[in-house]
Amino acid sequence: MRKTIIIFMVFSAGFLLILIGIFSTIISFRFVKPKTRIITNELNLQLKRLINIPDGLNAGTSYNNNNFSWEMETPRKEIVKVNFNYDPAYPKYKDKITNSLEMEEGGDPTVFNKVLPAIIRDDNLLEVIKESANTKSCRKEGLAYSGISLVCDNSGRVIKILWKIDKSSLKDRGVDYSLLSPIPDFALERLYNLYDFVRDALKD
Repeated sequence: MRKTIIIFMVFSAGFLLILIGIFSTIISFRFVKPKTRIITNELNLQLKRLINIPDGLNAGTSYNNNNFSWEMETPRKEIVKVNFNYDPAYPKYKDKITNSLEMEEGGDPTVFNKVLPAIIRDDNLLEVIKESANTKSCRKEGLAYSGISLVCDNSGRVIKILWKIDKSSLKDRGVDYSLLSPIPDFALERLYNLYDFVRDALKD
């Protein structure tokens, strides 16, 4: 009798785990991934108002980081590769989007500084960079960004720029984080990554 009960409990637990797995996969494919894509697409459109990201450039995407990499060329045919990264800040507890614009490791800081005016579309942000003021906050076309800081080389040339954008300033510009409100933060990342896990497993 005891053995039968144990077998039943093990079978029930296994069946429950299977149901949870199926339900989680459905939520991941039908809700979480489509909603995060909508947010990311709208967010990319808004960020392109600040950063001159080339059209048609594919981003490397993950839960905590989206990355764009491309080459910039000066009129003198000097070339430097740049990286723009940002945390889309899907969880509700994150109230700011963290951005990073940097020269590729091993690049020429002189060339990177030459092309910055062509990369950064926002005059306010450029002004902060020129003044090297690490605590300023600015607002551009409804976007409030703050916490601007610079990383420079030994010669004082900028090689990396970090700043944050208030999520609240994006609400009226089509970036609707409330789409993810039904999913608790502790489950959101797991469901987001579950999509990639299942997709890759099916490919194999």
